[in-house]
Amino acid sequence: MATIATKTYPLFIGGEWKESQSPKYVENRNPARIDEILGLVPLAAAEEVDAAVEAARQAFLSWRRKPAPQRGAIIARAAQIMTERKEELARALTREEGKILRESRG
Repeated sequence: MATIATKTYPLFIGGEWKESQSPKYVENRNPARIDEILGLVPLAAAEEVDAAVEAARQAFLSWRRKPAPQRGAIIARAAQIMTERKEELARALTREEGKILRESRG
């Protein structure tokens, strides 16, 4: 029987992908096919949670200092990227949350 490799995801803290120091992971499963493991997500260690919270706090302080037109341009660009990748995002949402594809497309 063939073994299928399951992707193990890192943590995203302070704008960087980092391997977790925690040995504990959660299986992210496809709710429509419970036997399908989409990936393994680390249960962050307390220090990693603290680092993520601090990074988010620092990012917020930086964000709120940006002029509103600059923040608006960043949000508009994010919306443009999501629109361009709508089908890909809809399929990922359907697979991860079990929504029907039509609903995921909006």
